[in-house]
Amino acid sequence: MFSVARRKMRGPRCSEAFRWSGSIQLPPTACRLSVLDETRRHLLWKSRTREWMEMNYLLGGFVERHLPSLSMQELQQLDRLLLRKEAVYTANFRTTRFSHGSRAVRLCPRICQRRR
Repeated sequence: MFSVARRKMRGPRCSEAFRWSGSIQLPPTACRLSVLDETRRHLLWKSRTREWMEMNYLLGGFVERHLPSLSMQELQQLDRLLLRKEAVYTANFRTTRFSHGSRAVRLCPRICQRRR
């Protein structure tokens, strides 16, 4: 009885909220987890579990669409990009002020080019 009362105070469950909204349409997944090797599965998981929801959508969507076609070198670059969590990188990414020697500067045009 206590859990039911708490649920009513918090509102509907997540699955019910998505069912009610009807406006959120996610595209079908481009890659299935069952056909991906361990490295690609790990990158897909890391790209979807960032600190900001916006980054989850941007990086997760990009990785999901292009993961099967990325070469091993591109996978390593993506892994290095996803591992970067320093405060300087976070602040720079929010304001889009990258230093010229930054890895993100070299990788961002590549990501944008593949998105087109």
